[in-house]
Amino acid sequence: MKTQRRQELKANDLSVYLQQVSEYFNKHAGMITIVSIGVIAVVAAAVFANRTAVQHREYAWEALNSADVASRTPGPERATWQKEMIASWEDIVDNYGDTDVAPLARYRIVQFCLRQFLESETGDMRGQLLDTAEKHCNSTLNSAGSNTTLKATALNALSAIEQDRYVLDGDLAHKETAKSYLERIRNGPEFIGTAFQDDVLARLNEFDSLWHPLVLLDPPVDPLVGPPAEPGPTAEPAEPQDAATPPADAGPPPDDSDPEQAPGEAGAAPKADLPQEPSKAEEPSDAGEAGPTRSAGGGDAEPKETPPVDPPVGPSEQP
Repeated sequence: MKTQRRQELKANDLSVYLQQVSEYFNKHAGMITIVSIGVIAVVAAAVFANRTAVQHREYAWEALNSADVASRTPGPERATWQKEMIASWEDIVDNYGDTDVAPLARYRIVQFCLRQFLESETGDMRGQLLDTAEKHCNSTLNSAGSNTTLKATALNALSAIEQDRYVLDGDLAHKETAKSYLERIRNGPEFIGTAFQDDVLARLNEFDSLWHPLVLLDPPVDPLVGPPAEPGPTAEPAEPQDAATPPADAGPPPDDSDPEQAPGEAGAAPKADLPQEPSKAEEPSDAGEAGPTRSAGGGDAEPKETPPVDPPVGPSEQP
């Protein structure tokens, strides 16, 4: 009995609640409809905005990639090509400044200007590139907020810009300015304990010894061709000599009448007409053999005929 009564009471309470809800909706139907439509519109707008932002960011990346590819191939007119490349990255900054692609586009401009500084042919072009790089470094510092990576990158780039300015005008004031940018990283509280501060500390310890500015040649010398060679002294042509006239330093012609002159000694000096001692081969032997003798006039005397003599008998031939 009690259980049945409880069920009846519950059924009555539910019916009363449903009746009250129905009356509320009937009374505020217009307002509920408006609120429902508003919620649906907000959700749809959020989805559309998110999809648009994603698509907007994709367009920014496509533009950045296209500019990066174009920057790898210099144009026929270097100055015109440099301006076009800088303008393409600046358009990305202007059109997609609300995305994370804009700081990268500024960084590309700074990189491009510092690299083209070495490739430019005139001082005016180099100065304009450094001015453009400095402008975008300062813009990066102003818009970096709490991003320590962007700040450290911009300060390091500003230090490199001052070093390049010293190359142009040789003013040592640029050295102190470049050092001050590195000191901002060393002393900045936001850089404490970061890799940027460790790198700057090492660079500042050797800053004076490593300050070796670049020397730019204008115009550059082709390493394959080299500088033009200086003309050396020209040698005077030798006077032609008559084939029949002997050279001045040549000796007297050889005496072909001397039979004792060996072949190949045609240029040797003639022997003096002096009596010579007979050589051992020419000395008469014990058997009475006489060698040839020379006359006092230097001519060869005819050898005297001698009777044949038996050769001496050696010890081995004795009986």
